[in-house]
Order: sequence, then structure tokens, then C-alpha cells
Amino acid sequence: SFAFSQLGLSTITIPEGVKEIPHSCFMSVEGPEQAILPSTIETIDIYGFSYSTIKDVIIPEAVDSIGMYAFFYSLQESFTIPASCTTIGMHPFSCCFYLKDITVLSEITALPEGFVYASDLLEKVTLPSTIKTFGKQAFAICVSLTTIDLPYQLETIGEECFMNCHSLDSIVLPPTLQHIGKGAFMNCTGMDKIYSLAQTPPTCEDAVAFIGVPQDIPVYIPIGTMNSYQNAQGWKYFANFIETENFPDAVIDVVKDPAKVESRV
Repeated sequence: SFAFSQLGLSTITIPEGVKEIPHSCFMSVEGPEQAILPSTIETIDIYGFSYSTIKDVIIPEAVDSIGMYAFFYSLQESFTIPASCTTIGMHPFSCCFYLKDITVLSEITALPEGFVYASDLLEKVTLPSTIKTFGKQAFAICVSLTTIDLPYQLETIGEECFMNCHSLDSIVLPPTLQHIGKGAFMNCTGMDKIYSLAQTPPTCEDAVAFIGVPQDIPVYIPIGTMNSYQNAQGWKYFANFIETENFPDAVIDVVKDPAKVESRV
């Protein structure tokens, strides 16, 4: 392990045949800015590249496991998770303050807790359609994220998933969505519209799932679901439901009396 070392190298080259970046292998390494990994790497273990000065590393296509906190506090601007990857631990790319885009090619079914938590510059996220669950705080405090295309098969948005994503201006919730965790969209103050394609309002774990989102923004819902959304926990926070059959274009506008907004919380 090179953990906590100061190396007089600009590049670290790991030879072909090596299959694993061990636990904390390059944790807090100072000096190198690039790591060249062999095509044989299959595992990047816990804290593998965390806190290091390395800011240029490509995840090889053979990698099938990325451990928790593997790139915690990484300096990289971009990550691509290969199709081979089947296991991703908690907070793998959290607090990556220079990260601007991340692409997941793997057909995983769940994003882990803290996936890109507090990655301040993150603007672009590309996800596979196979994902059904977003873990707790998966995108929390990604303050530059303005939009994200949710997987069409998504069923669960975890607790505080998008908390404090102040720049997120809209969200399209797929018809498969069933559950929204506590404070999932808390303090998304820049939100100006929501589309929910589910015929049955996704259950909200608490009444403050959307607290901090402006209450009078348009919330587009399927035709015939007005009563259900108006009376559902979490959803009744909103005052302006718009029924439509042509997402994302609204065709029916139903605006509740703004004076009653506060009483609906």
C-alpha cells in the first residue's frame, strides 16, 4: 500500500496482471496526478483512491466492484463506470468537488447511498434504465445539478436523495415510481415544475418530502388523478396541480386558491 505516502512521481503505472486496488491503497497519496490502471483490474476496494492528489484515472472495463468511499474527495472531473461493474459501495464518488459529469454504463439496479453526495460542480448524470432504487442522499447537495433524466423503471427515491439541490429546476417522475423517502427533495428551492406520470401518487415517507420547494409551482399529473394527489401525504403540500395526458405539455390547468396554500402543509 502507498497510503499516506509522498511520492516524487507525476504518474503511477500499475502493471498488467494486477487484479485489485487493495483497501486504502492510494489513500491520501501526495504527488502523483495520474494513475494508469491495467486492463486486468477487477476490484477497486474501499478508500482505494480517496483523498489523494490523483485526478486522472480511468476505470478499466474489467472492473466489477467499486468499494465504498473508493474515490472519496477525488479531484477528477469525469467518471465512467463500465458495463462490467455489478457492485458499488456507499459514497463511492461523494465529495468530489471537481466532478462535472458521471456516466453509468453498468446495468445495476440500485444507486448506493451517497453516490455523488456533495459534488458541487456536477452538471451531467447519465444512468441506465435498469436502476430501480436511488439510495439515501445519492445526489444530495449537488448544487450545480439543474436536470437529471430518471430511469424509466425507477421505483424508489431514497431519503434526502436530492436534498439541497438548489439548481434542480424540474423533475420528471416515471410512472413506475412507488415511494419517495423522507426529505427527498428538501430545499430544492430552484424547482419550477414537477411531472409525475404515476397514476397512483408515489407514497411519501413523511409530509416534508418536498419542503422548501415552492408550493405554487405547476405539478403535472395524469388525467383523473387530481383528487388522489391533492389528498396524498407529501403531495398535498402543493397548490397547483395540472392534469394532462400529453406529458410534458399541460392541457388542463387547475389552480387552487393561493390563500389556502399554507393550510395544506
